[in-house]
Parts: sequence; structure tokens; C-alpha cells
Amino acid sequence: AIRSFIRYRKLYLTAAVLLFGLPLFWLPDSLPVEKIRTTATPEPELTRWQELYNKTMGNTKYVTDVKPIVNKLTGGTLRLFSDRVKSSNYYYFRGSDDVERTQLSVSIGLSEEGLTLEDMNEVCLGLENMIAAYSEVDRFTTRVSSPSSASLTVTFKPEHDRTIFPFILKMRIEDYMMGIGSYHVQVYGVGKAFSNQVYSDYLRGSYSIVLKGYNFDILSGYAEDLKERLIASAKGRIKEVYVLGGEDRWSVKKQYRNIVTADRESVTLAGSDMYSLYEHTRSLSRNIQDGGQVFMGGFLAPMTLRSAYAETYEMWDIYNEPMITGTQGIVKLKDLLSMTREISDNSISREDQQYIITVTYDFIGNYELARIIRDRNIEETAALLPLGYSIRSSSYTYSWFTQKNNYPLLLLVIAIIYLVCAILLESLRQPFIVLGLIPFSFIGVFITFSLFKIQADEGVFAAMILLCGLAVNSALYILDDYNRLKRSGRRLPAVKMYLKAFNGKIIPVILTILSTIVGLLPFLLTGRDERFWFALAAGAIGGLLFSMVGLLVFQPMMLRREQVLFPGTGSTSDHTDRSGPAGLSGDPGSTEPQNSDKPDNTVSHG
Repeated sequence: AIRSFIRYRKLYLTAAVLLFGLPLFWLPDSLPVEKIRTTATPEPELTRWQELYNKTMGNTKYVTDVKPIVNKLTGGTLRLFSDRVKSSNYYYFRGSDDVERTQLSVSIGLSEEGLTLEDMNEVCLGLENMIAAYSEVDRFTTRVSSPSSASLTVTFKPEHDRTIFPFILKMRIEDYMMGIGSYHVQVYGVGKAFSNQVYSDYLRGSYSIVLKGYNFDILSGYAEDLKERLIASAKGRIKEVYVLGGEDRWSVKKQYRNIVTADRESVTLAGSDMYSLYEHTRSLSRNIQDGGQVFMGGFLAPMTLRSAYAETYEMWDIYNEPMITGTQGIVKLKDLLSMTREISDNSISREDQQYIITVTYDFIGNYELARIIRDRNIEETAALLPLGYSIRSSSYTYSWFTQKNNYPLLLLVIAIIYLVCAILLESLRQPFIVLGLIPFSFIGVFITFSLFKIQADEGVFAAMILLCGLAVNSALYILDDYNRLKRSGRRLPAVKMYLKAFNGKIIPVILTILSTIVGLLPFLLTGRDERFWFALAAGAIGGLLFSMVGLLVFQPMMLRREQVLFPGTGSTSDHTDRSGPAGLSGDPGSTEPQNSDKPDNTVSHG
């Protein structure tokens, strides 16, 4: 078998490379890869290499008809694994094999503004009293996290888990919450999920742009300018743009704020100033201010301040509110300011001493046109931003391959392994035999995840790092023993010398691999709920098993071809100088027949 591997070494190596896969499917359809470009930026001229690429690999006929076939023929297991990773943006929690209890979940949210934490707690107490009246209920737990959010979970006694009662209780909870108009509810766990939530009250934007800066007022100005330019450049395809605080744009409830814009010229002509105007309008605001603490009834109590006219004043009252000025006497506020009502989340977010504002919107049209308009506005705004401010597109699509900083770590691990092996084997060529088992172990990872449809996440990368260290141990054991036999001076053919080293170390190698696999089996038995450990165990086990194929096939192929097929040729110096690409060869200068492994019977007399 070893002679066959060596005789047809090129064929076997080609098959191994194709099995691993050539990353031709990662090549772009054309060059250059499209980048952000504004109307002011001229289209770049193509180089000779780019023109040649577009005429060959970027040809329309090749891309549409030939490239899919080439990708399947040359992609190997790497292409299958890459396709698997692309579909792993979301992880499916199937649950463990244990029998789970029937559980009813209730999620309560605020539908109207102005209600307090005490109001939410009162609603939950009423729901708890209703549930506590049923003896079939085993336990219920309520969590009130804020004035606008609460949750409740109900479990049942084991004898009622599979009965009709959970469905009956679900309907009664729905009826109870439907009678409370200020809150919306979601009830799920058994039967068809129920929800009376109106999602039109929430902000939902398909595209988002994040701005960061150290001055909130200046940053808000750039955000408003970006908002106007987005609406103008979209030509009616963007109906509304929202300016929010922070980067979390999902499930943000719409809140309205009144924005007061003062006419500085009118304020100056009236003999007043911005501070006086601000203080006068603040007395009409509904905002609550912290008043510190006050000593009441023998203890300190928190105090809040709120305008006494906040609930009675309307927009007409504010516009016609009189204000005493220096030169014009009494003027109405409508002569000094204007007020607009906008949708916002009324939040201010900071991260690393920088304020964060998100501009989010929906676009009517295809993605390509939306991307061009978004990127153009980002670049135009970036050209205006001063030092210390930044702007970028916010994307919520996740893929394992977006973690580009992981790949240099694999190269670093391989480089360290090479240095260690070069020192141990005292050779610069033989470590490549050891490193050759790493791609074989990766093939096992690719096949495992593709064959068993395992979702790929960070555990895959950890498994690859682990395999870089584990897979090379087997080759090191055998190769080190092989070199020891060569240095011993025994005149054996290369094949027999390798088999002797292989037979002496294969048992410890197999036991090491089996013990590692057994140690990882508990992570597989826990089920797919343990997403990281399950992926780590599956990848490591598959890689270790397939590394045995590389140990049995790849490593013997690195024996010097002519020394195995023609063991009686070559001198000592010639054999040493032409030891093959990896320096793995037989005993120097052997002229004995291949089966001449008998001891020398010549007796020397002194």
C-alpha cells in the first residue's frame, strides 16, 4: 500500500487538495470590487490586470454558466462549509432531550404614556390573584422590570401538564388583559400565540446610519442635516427619517417631543435673551426634574419637581403665553419662537465619552439603489465632519466570516508549530510533513458540519485552533521515532524503517485520539442548546478522526520515491542531498536488497 501511495503520489495529493477545496468561489465576478463612490468622484481606470480578469474570470458567460460548475468541482468541502456558515446567522435552539414542563408565558407592555411603575405592579397583582385561584397551577413568577415592561411565567402540576387546563387558563388571561386598555399583552406557550400589540407604535427602520461625536448639539445638527439630504436625494423613496439616541433601533416605541426653535433676531430686538426665553418656556414643560431629597416623617424621601400648569396648558396657550421683555414690554411667545412635533425615543446615549445618534429610515425600492444613496450620503457627511466625529453604516447581519481578525490567529498557531517542530526534528523541511495533517483535520471539520447540518458559530474556530495542536501530535510521534532509527545506523529500507516506527507509535497515537474524543463526548450529549461547546466538540471529533486518514495516507507519501521503489541506488551523500521535499528518506547509501534485514554474522577477532 505504501508503494502504491508513493508511486501515485501526485494523483493522491491532487485528490486531497480537491477534497479540501480551492477557494475559487471567493473570487469576485468583476474587478474592481465596487466601493463607495460619489458623483464627484470619477470612475477609476482599469489596470491591465483588471481588464484581463474581466475578460476571462469576469466574463458574463463564464460567471453565469461556467463559474457555478467550476465552484462545485473545485470547491470541495471548503465550499460546503462556507455555504453552511453563511446560513448560520441565527442559531436554532432545538432543546435538550429531557422532558420539559408545560409553561405559559405572559409579556405585558405599556400602550399609553404617563403610567408609573405602581400602575404596572397593580396590573400584575390583579393577574396574580386571578391565577392563584386555580389549584392546577404549580408555580407562577412575575417580574416587573420597568413602568412599561413586565413578564409572568406559569407552570402547572405534573398531572395537569398534558390536560386541557393550560389552554383554558391562557384564554382567561387573554380575557382579563383585554379588559385593561392601557396595556398590551402577549400570551404564548400552549396553543396559538396571542397578542394585541399594535406594532405601528414602534419605530422600524430597514437602514441605519450611526454618528458619533463629543458634542451633542453639534452632532444633532449633522444628524438633522443628514436627515434632510436623505429625503431630498431619495426623490420620494424615503418618506420619513427618524433621529434616535443609541444604536439599538429594534422595537423602539414611538415617542413624541416638541422642539422649540427660537428666532434669535426677534429675541434680541425684543430686548431679551435666550436664557430668559428658555426659563419661561420650561415652566410650561411636562418634564420632571430631580429636586433632591427632603426630610419627611422622620426619613429622607426623594423629591421631584413638575410644573403646576403642565397638564392644563395646550399648544394655543403656549403660543399666546405673554412674556415681559426689555424694550417691547409684553410680547407673545409665538412672536419669538416656533414649535414642531417630531417622533423620537427621547434618549441620549454615550459610549467611550462619545455621544451616539442613529438616523434610521425605510426605503421604497431595491437594495442596490438604497445602498448607493446611503453610501453617497455617508461619504458627503464624512467630508463635513470635524476631527473627533465619525459616521458609518449600521448593519445587523451577522456571519462567522465577518470576524476577519480570527484568521491571522490560525496562521500564527501554524507558524509556532512549525518553529517547535523545526527545533525538535532538527530540520527545516520535515515540519511540513507535520503541518500537512492540519488541512486533513480541517476536512473532517468541514464534512462533519456539512453532513450533520450543524450550525457553525464561534465553536468552529475554537475547534480549528484545538486541532492545530492535536492533529500534529500523531505525526510527531512517528516522525521522531523514524529519525531515531535513521541515526541508529541500521541498514534497513525506507519502507521497513517507517513501518517499524509506525508500529511502535500507532497504539499510543490511537489511545490519545480516543481519549480526547471520549473527553469531548459529554458536550455532544448535552444537545444543541450548548451552542459553543456542541460546535467545538463536533468539530474537534470530526477533525481528529479524519486526521487519521492523513496519518495513514499522507505521511507515507512523503517517503523518497526512488529510495522506496529502487532501494539499491544512491550513495550516502547523494541520498542525503536529494531527500525529497520534506527530507523524509531511508538509510543513507544502502546497497542491500530490500528484504536484507537479517543481522550481520561476520565475527571480528581482535
